[in-house]
Amino acid sequence: MNVLVVEQHEPLARLYQEELEEAGYRVKVLANLEDALAFLRQGPVDVLVAGEPAVDSRDWLPNLRNIYNGPVMILTNRLESPWRRGNVSLLPKSHDLGPMLRTLRGQALGSWWSRNSGGIC
Repeated sequence: MNVLVVEQHEPLARLYQEELEEAGYRVKVLANLEDALAFLRQGPVDVLVAGEPAVDSRDWLPNLRNIYNGPVMILTNRLESPWRRGNVSLLPKSHDLGPMLRTLRGQALGSWWSRNSGGIC
């Protein structure tokens, strides 16, 4: 599974990359949304994980949805967010990657199931 991480804080970005790669994911880390949008135009990404400061403008989601319709996980310390809608998950921004890894496992299973089930339940 290809995971794109957008995180401005370098120590957290490094932690996310190391832990996700150790868990078996292919990870690309970028520091800002502009670079992420350019990357998404070029290559396949299964899940986008973004720290909230990287997506702190109101127009990022419509711009993103013009080129990427897959799952998005926002790492935040807020309980409420304007992005709680349409294939966007909110997760705690933390050094504890348990919630992120559980969500990614669910995404991976869902992706595998939709690719291999042929739409049959």
